[in-house]
Amino acid sequence: SEISKRADCIIGVNSDFDIIDLKKFVFGKRRVRIIICANNEKFEVNAILNEGFNDEREIVVRKTGFVSERTLGINADRAASDVPEKMAKLLQNPQQKIQIQIAEQ
Repeated sequence: SEISKRADCIIGVNSDFDIIDLKKFVFGKRRVRIIICANNEKFEVNAILNEGFNDEREIVVRKTGFVSERTLGINADRAASDVPEKMAKLLQNPQQKIQIQIAEQ
């Protein structure tokens, strides 16, 4: 539930998602747009889907091509370090809730 100040590649913790629905969505699709929302702020990332995604606790999106069961997307066009400062300030609040939308491109 907590991360250290060194964790500069993490946007959120304590995720709540349905692995079955997410795996159904991923199957057969190639590219996605991931939209992260906090209050009225949005951050978009485009990535290639990993059909081998199979983790019930974590969703990882990488700028590299490295794949593991935790990896939902690879070759992303943006990283956590690209989050605008206003949104980054929101995400520093442990009580801040975020919503993740994943749409096929």
